[in-house]
Amino acid sequence: AAFAETGVARFFPDVLTGREAIEKGVQGLFTDIPDFKFAFARTLTKGPMVVATWVWTGTDAKTKRPVGIEGAGVLVYGDDGLIKELRAYQNDATVAAQNDPKAKAGTFRAVPAMPASTDAVVSKDTAAEDALVAAIAPMYAALDNKKEADALAFFTDDSILDDYSEPASAKGKKDSKAMFDSYVKT
Repeated sequence: AAFAETGVARFFPDVLTGREAIEKGVQGLFTDIPDFKFAFARTLTKGPMVVATWVWTGTDAKTKRPVGIEGAGVLVYGDDGLIKELRAYQNDATVAAQNDPKAKAGTFRAVPAMPASTDAVVSKDTAAEDALVAAIAPMYAALDNKKEADALAFFTDDSILDDYSEPASAKGKKDSKAMFDSYVKT
């Protein structure tokens, strides 16, 4: 059991509280996708917190179509090594579109490839790491304050902005501006 007895898993918009509820909630994946495969692509660890990107794939039991998505999560561990809280971010609409034979290609993400290995990074609590965090803080402030010019100053014509809820990555300033515009309208 990876979760603490009182652990919380937030699979937006659903919130599952307690190990038993989490296990029951996740069990549906194995029923719906009997050949379910999961792998971490990258983990970033600092103290009790892990930020991870991941991929899952499989075959839908009903439609027999391949399905899969990339996602991200923030996990907070307790002193006992068990997960106290998980916040998972993924776009379930992608799976619905992958299962829909009428869905138009290019309007949703294709089933991703499984990562061959996990890129694991562990914080060394250095001044250089603190400087990187400080350098990106103004971008998040610009997003929070809906200041387009300030946010877009962080992007170049060859930048790639990957939002798992979008059918494709934003490439360059023009696409990043369009994605920013969609963020501030929500």
